Amino acid sequence: MRAAIAPHSSMPLSPDAYEHLLPERKVVAQNRLALIMQVQPLLDSGLPISVAYQSVRASIMKGELGESVRHAVMSLSKGSFPSLSTLTKWIERYLDGGLAALAPQHTGRKSKAAGWQLRAQQLYLQTSEPSMNAVARKLREDEGFSCTDRQVSYYLKKLPGIEQHPQRLGRKLYNGSHALYKPRSTEGIEVGEIYMADGHTLDTYLAHPETGDLWRAELIVWMDVRSRFIVGWELTDFESAANTINSFVKTLIGHNHVPAVIYIDNGCGYKNRLVCDDTTGLYRRVGLDVVYAIQVMPKPKDRLSAGFAPWKRT
Repeated sequence: MRAAIAPHSSMPLSPDAYEHLLPERKVVAQNRLALIMQVQPLLDSGLPISVAYQSVRASIMKGELGESVRHAVMSLSKGSFPSLSTLTKWIERYLDGGLAALAPQHTGRKSKAAGWQLRAQQLYLQTSEPSMNAVARKLREDEGFSCTDRQVSYYLKKLPGIEQHPQRLGRKLYNGSHALYKPRSTEGIEVGEIYMADGHTLDTYLAHPETGDLWRAELIVWMDVRSRFIVGWELTDFESAANTINSFVKTLIGHNHVPAVIYIDNGCGYKNRLVCDDTTGLYRRVGLDVVYAIQVMPKPKDRLSAGFAPWKRT
């Protein structure tokens, strides 16, 4: 054991190592340093470390060195004063490695791979959404691994975001509910500049107006993107090309206005020869630009995101 501690400014500190410590480990290192700095002057005067330890311990316990020092030191050993051997070890670490060496060195208990972990992930990440216990049973009964339900559940629960993994949810559901996307922006769009439309089969069963049979009507709605105003709608038998064209033409005539762009999906009612033909199609005849939703994923996260405006006319 070295008899004295050199001044703090001359310590072989490792600032890079200290900066990379976790915040809670930095606090422990600073509190240990606070105790060492109280012992240092006594060691410099030539006192043995055991005498210096007892003197500092008595002063801190009486509160003579301030409440902040007492609180810092007492937090190091779960409410009790650190022992002489512990203080000696800290001084040695500080002399050898500086402030960073005073931080706790333990890394926690490391789990050992038992061989079934990767296979457990593969079995769990299926769109059939098997339970964790079902995965454990398959590992034991079909693949010969030695693992309990509790071990498999504990391992799978520690994996971040495994319940929302695209392989488990299915790519379509994942993209529609969990995938990050840039929300559409309507800044810079004028009212009436872009319309969007979609059809929905009503959840309510009605009596068909002609046959009287049970019938679910199809509602086709046209909405102005900027104002969110419903500019047109049609209640029809189904979303056919004729019914969609009829609803759109009524919308244009009703407001005596043609938008610059329409945003629609890829359904047969909106994408057919009557409206899409390069020569005789309705879209071409009225001078429209068309933006289609991404297939299988109707959220407009790519084409109609902020900063992209294909409907702007020059």
